[in-house]
Amino acid sequence: MFPWLKESWFKLREVLIGNRPPHAVLLYGGDGLGKKEIALELGRLFLCENPSLSGYCGSCHSCNLSLSGNHPDYYHVSAPARTKIGIDAVRDIISFVALTPKLDIGKAVIIENAEMLTLEAANAVLKVLEEPQGRTMFILTADNPDLLLPTVRSRCVSFKIPCPEFNEAKDWIYSQLSGRHCTVTEEIYRINRQSPVETVRFIMNGYDELFNRLTLAFAQIMQEPARVSQLIDLMTEISVKIQTDEAARSEHSADEKTSKKNACRLSLSDVYGWIYYMLEDIMRYRVTGSYGGNLILKNTRMLSFFDHISVECLDRSVSRLLDMVRRERAMVNSWAALELAAFFNELIKGF
Repeated sequence: MFPWLKESWFKLREVLIGNRPPHAVLLYGGDGLGKKEIALELGRLFLCENPSLSGYCGSCHSCNLSLSGNHPDYYHVSAPARTKIGIDAVRDIISFVALTPKLDIGKAVIIENAEMLTLEAANAVLKVLEEPQGRTMFILTADNPDLLLPTVRSRCVSFKIPCPEFNEAKDWIYSQLSGRHCTVTEEIYRINRQSPVETVRFIMNGYDELFNRLTLAFAQIMQEPARVSQLIDLMTEISVKIQTDEAARSEHSADEKTSKKNACRLSLSDVYGWIYYMLEDIMRYRVTGSYGGNLILKNTRMLSFFDHISVECLDRSVSRLLDMVRRERAMVNSWAALELAAFFNELIKGF
């Protein structure tokens, strides 16, 4: 289990081993935090013959079956490549729940990425949650619980899986990089929504080098605004790589689990997010004088330059950038390079 999950896992064990364990649990939080891993652990604990606050025993017949992936009373549904979970999948769950448990302990059902349930499927899940049969534990995971039916959420005991702080995650990230020579910065961690798993994918797919170049280019245009074209070229290079990688991911067949598992899930809105973080840090510096872990702002030669940037200019730029992010999330922007060019040219005029 990932080290940052220990506190969440302890709280879940306490609830499950209590006098009245819930029949449905919703684990939610950002992508790449380990929701699936903790859901599997929770299911194993529920089916263990000798459960305790320390967790499942790992040695009983039921634990041996669940650890090998062959437990007859364990059912797992997920949405491959973030596709919808349809009514047929939920009908299979209902049929499974109706059967008598093979080991006479109970049944565990995991619905991964439950926000991908269609409306019909979600209503069917709601019905089975409202009328639980026997000793059955439903474990749902979701990146965004707001996309679930409110009535489904209300039938579950919800647990948020928090993002670990950068200093907490840094050692684990380095341990996963197999000696790769790189520097993991807080900016890179924030780009990946404070997900250690996504940060590792980001670096293994070569995005760290591109974004380090981007940081340098951003610093350079502060001194030489005419070099904004170089920054735009680099942003375009990154957006092209993202679109190429996205196209390659969509071509993978469902059984190519390794390539999917290691694929970086960066999007163009994350590039916009990087700019937003930079502007946010500059704004914080202008208001409070603190630059945190931002590498550009640590460069003391830049500080006098930022002192001349108006807070009003930064505020306008942030508002425009958020509009760009919202449009990108709603519809992939084929004119990203032009939009970025216009944005940076206007930003530089403000500087």
